[in-house]
Amino acid sequence: MKRIKSYILNLVLCFSVLLGAVACGGSEGTDNPGSGNGTLVTNVKAEASMLLNPGGDYRITATGAEQTDILVMKGSKTFECEITRLSTSWFRFAVPNDIVDGRYTLSLRRGENTQELFATNVTVQSVDNKVPSKDGYNLKGMVYCENKGVEGVLVTDGVEITKTNADGHYWLKSKKSYEVVYVILPSGYNVPTQGAMPKYWAQTSNDVVNEEQYNFELIKQTSDNHTVLVGTDIHLTNRNLSPNDCTQFREGFVKELIAEYTGKSNVYCLNLGDFAHDVHWYKNDIGWAESLTHHPSDYISGLPCQVWSTLGNHDHDGHTPAGEDVDLRASAPYRKMVGPSHVAMNFGKVHYMLLDDIIYLNEFTGSNSATDPLMGECNYYAEFRDDMIKWVERDLSYVSKDTPIVVGFHIPLVNWNGSGRNGEFPTQAGWKRFVDLFKDFKDVNFITGHTHQTRFRPVPGYGTNMYEHNIGAVCGVWWNSSQRSGGTNSKVGAINLCADGTPSGYYVYEVSGTNRTWYYKYIGVPASKQFKSYDMNEVKKYYETYGPAQKFINAGSYMNTANGNETAVSINKKQYGCEEEQNTVWINVWGYEHGKYGSYGDWEITVTENGKQLDVEVLNGSVRDPLMALTGEVYVYGVQEKKSFSANTCSSTAFKHMFRVKASAANSTLIIKVKDRFGKVYQETMERPKKFYDGSKIENTWTLD
Repeated sequence: MKRIKSYILNLVLCFSVLLGAVACGGSEGTDNPGSGNGTLVTNVKAEASMLLNPGGDYRITATGAEQTDILVMKGSKTFECEITRLSTSWFRFAVPNDIVDGRYTLSLRRGENTQELFATNVTVQSVDNKVPSKDGYNLKGMVYCENKGVEGVLVTDGVEITKTNADGHYWLKSKKSYEVVYVILPSGYNVPTQGAMPKYWAQTSNDVVNEEQYNFELIKQTSDNHTVLVGTDIHLTNRNLSPNDCTQFREGFVKELIAEYTGKSNVYCLNLGDFAHDVHWYKNDIGWAESLTHHPSDYISGLPCQVWSTLGNHDHDGHTPAGEDVDLRASAPYRKMVGPSHVAMNFGKVHYMLLDDIIYLNEFTGSNSATDPLMGECNYYAEFRDDMIKWVERDLSYVSKDTPIVVGFHIPLVNWNGSGRNGEFPTQAGWKRFVDLFKDFKDVNFITGHTHQTRFRPVPGYGTNMYEHNIGAVCGVWWNSSQRSGGTNSKVGAINLCADGTPSGYYVYEVSGTNRTWYYKYIGVPASKQFKSYDMNEVKKYYETYGPAQKFINAGSYMNTANGNETAVSINKKQYGCEEEQNTVWINVWGYEHGKYGSYGDWEITVTENGKQLDVEVLNGSVRDPLMALTGEVYVYGVQEKKSFSANTCSSTAFKHMFRVKASAANSTLIIKVKDRFGKVYQETMERPKKFYDGSKIENTWTLD
C-alpha cells in the first residue's frame, strides 16, 4: 500500500506540459553528469544557453531530482529556485522575477549536499509581462508573440472564457475547479512544443483567494494547409507480451510517424483517449508519465508532431475512492501530467475540439480489498459534465456557422448499427442536449474511439451535416492478435487487428483551407491497402481441415468472462462462414462510410468477373471477419484450449462493413474496386482460389493480402 501511494504521488507530480509561457531557447549542449560534493542526479543534459521567462518555469533534463530540492543559480547575483514539477527524467524550476542576463553556474542542493550541474548563458525575455491586478479576478496573465501582446486571444479555465485586450492581457474570475488555465489556439498561430506536447496551458492552484499569473507564448504560423493524424486506444500496459506492447507501439506507430512526417510542417496528432490503462499504472508501473518521459526517443516524446489529447475511461485513476466529485478527482493526475480535459484550437480554417465524455464513478462493491490498487470497479457512463456543455456553448459562440468543426472525444455518440444514440449515454435528453449545440453548423465531424472497431455513419435525426467517424484502435484488441499471427516469437509488425478485422492504425485527415479529405492508415502497410478479400471456399476448407478450428466451430459455445461475469456465447457457424454458399467472396472494407455526409461523395464497391459486374451485398452485422476470428477466439479456444476467456480482448465481433459477392466458378479472377468519397479508387485483382492460412506452420506470419 505504501508503494502504491508513493507511486500515485509520483504520478501526480511527474509531468506537466509547460507552466506559463516559457520559451526553451538555446542549444541542448552535451551530457554532463555534474560534479560537487554529492551525486544527487544523473543523466544531466547541459545547455549552453537558456532563454528564460521571469515568473515562469524552465525544464532541465536530469534523473533523480526530488520535489524538495533547490536549484541554485550563481552569477552576478545568486538565486535559489524551487522545483515546480518533476518526472523520472526531468525537473522544472521557478524562474525568479528579477533574473538578469549573464553567465550562471547551476547547482542542485538537497539538504547539506550540493551537486554542480553545468554553466550556461542566460538571456531574459524582453517582453513586459507585468499585468495589473483587478478586483475580484484571481487569474491573470499575458498572451504574447515576438515580445508583443496579442489582442483577441481566447483564454479559459475550462469553465469561463475571456478575450485578451489590446496589450494581450487577460483576467478570469475562476473557481479553479479544473486547476488549469489555457489558451484556445487562434488561427494563424502555433504554440511552442516540447517532447511532442504543445505548451498552451498551465496548472493553477485550487486556492480561489490567491491571485495567480500565467503567460502564454504564441508563434506566428500559417496552417491553412495541414495534416491531422487521429489515434485512439493505444493502451500501453508493459505486459509480458512478445513483443512487448510498448515495443510494438514504439517500433510501429512512432517509427512510422517519424519516418513519414519528420521535416513536414503543420502536422498535428489528436489522441482520443485510453493512452494508458488504469490498473497497469500499479501492476506494471506504466502510466502517462512513463509513456511521455521514458526516453527522449521513446513513445510520443519522439514524435515529429504535436500531440493534443483528451482522456478515455482507462486514463482515470482507479485508486480514487468513490464519492463526491470522484470524476474530477480521478482525472486530476491526467490534468497535472498531460493538460486540460477539454480543449479547443483553430488549425487554419478548421475549428477543433477535444472533449471528455466520461463520468467516472469507480463504485466500491466489495470485490476489491482495501489494499487493492483499484479502490473500485472503474465503472463509468458516457455524458458531458454540465460545466463542459456550457463551456462548449461559449466556445462555439466565437465560431462562424460556415467553419468546419471537428469534435473528438472517447465514447461514440451513435450505437453500433447507426440507428440511434449509443446506450452508454443513459438518457436521450442528455445526449440530445450535447448534439443540439452543433445542429446549425454546416459541417460537423465527430471523431471517437473506445470500441476498437471502425463504425462510420451520420448522426441519426440530424440530416447530413453531422457525421461520426468511430475510429479503430492503435492497439487493435489490446495488442493481443499480434501474439497469434506469427507464433510465440512474433516479430514487430505482426498483425494487430481490431475486433471487426480492421487492422490497427490511425486516421489521416488532409486539409486545404476548408476542404478536407481522409483515409485510414494501417500501421506498416501502404495507404493503398484499404480492404481485405476472402475466398470463402478456402475459409470453409480451413474450418473443415484445421484441427483447432474444427474444435472451436463444433464446440457449440464458449464462456465469456468479460466484466467479471461468466456468460455462455453461442458459436454461430453461419457467422464464421462455415455454411456459406460455394464460390462466394467476402470483402471487408475498413473505412467504408454509410450514408450521406454533406456535399461529400458516396462510397462505391464494384466487382467484375470476366467483364461482368456482380451484385454486391452488404452483410449488415451478420458475419465475423475470418482473420480476426482466427487470431482471436479460434486460437484461444482451439490452440490454447481455453474454454473460458474475455470476449472483449480475445474475440471477433459482428460489424457492418463486410460485403459479399457470388462468383460463377471457384477459379475465376475477380476485379475488386473500392471508391471512397473523394473519388480515389483502391483495386485488387483477386486470383482464385485465394489461400487462407491453414495453420500448418506456426512460423507463418499472416498478412492482409
